[in-house]
Amino acid sequence: MSGAAFLRFVLSTVLLLASISQAYSQICIHCSGTEMTGTLPSRVGGNIKVDGDYSFSGGYYSEVNGSLSFAFGNRAMVTGSHSAGIGMFVRTMGTNVMVLGSGFTINDPLINNIDQSLMIGFGSTKPTLFVGPSPRWRGFVIRAQSTSTFNAMNFAAPQYMKFLFLFNES
Repeated sequence: MSGAAFLRFVLSTVLLLASISQAYSQICIHCSGTEMTGTLPSRVGGNIKVDGDYSFSGGYYSEVNGSLSFAFGNRAMVTGSHSAGIGMFVRTMGTNVMVLGSGFTINDPLINNIDQSLMIGFGSTKPTLFVGPSPRWRGFVIRAQSTSTFNAMNFAAPQYMKFLFLFNES
């Protein structure tokens, strides 16, 4: 092989490897019927959609529309940046929003649309537990709804409990 032929071979190989590395900058493992856009999105599962930089979606019919966000489960839908949805029939809409659990049905999901908050609930459109920022103080508010009884403590749980934790800024 002459020096010119070797140089053409090396340049062709470098160009081929560079084009392949660009084509595989988006990661998909065992995916079917999926679509991805953005910088380095990732997905696992079937019928997944990821539209956001550095975001991940996995499961079945899960969807992310926002940067640095995460959706996993059956029809978990996350809209907004820095957000996460984990479970079945859950949705987030906003910034720094999290939801965990399951909605009632595909048409009645558990939805969190309050910025900088967490909702946890199962089999309902209403959260069992809500954690959000306090309006004026540095701290957080926890609200829980329950119809169960606490047998271990031997008393019936109230329908609605509210806890407020405040921290002094000093």
